[in-house]
Amino acid sequence: MTDYVAADAAASCVTIRETDQFVKELGFPINKIFVSGEPDKMKEVERILQRKFGSVLNVFRSDPYYVELLPKYTDKGVAVDKLVKYMDITKERVMCVGDSNNDLPMLRYAGMGVAMGNASDRIKEQADYVTDSNDDDGIVKVIEKFMTEAHHEEG
Repeated sequence: MTDYVAADAAASCVTIRETDQFVKELGFPINKIFVSGEPDKMKEVERILQRKFGSVLNVFRSDPYYVELLPKYTDKGVAVDKLVKYMDITKERVMCVGDSNNDLPMLRYAGMGVAMGNASDRIKEQADYVTDSNDDDGIVKVIEKFMTEAHHEEG
């Protein structure tokens, strides 16, 4: 087990259980597989998994030390689209904020995609606006800037 696995398990409040019989141990449907490890190794893991499963699964690194596998055509953009339709609003009224590769679909989908200051250059380039980092209250600054402006425009 790596430090990345232990840290993610602690942050997610899940119990770590190691096995050499992964498929046999599953007693429930899977909607996401999350692999973590050293960033250099995760590049290779992503490449191998993409080659083997890319035609039927979304395979991507959400951070340098994470590789995620999801059902094809399932991502945060699809989730936001479902929410927009449920709420009966237009996507132009939606702002999504993110900092990782798995946030790209929703940033592209939203009327305004906002990248956190700690995001990679790739994420920042795809965003409509870049705010400060997580550690520097970037979300608060986005809310103050855009929600205050929207409030004044509607009022």
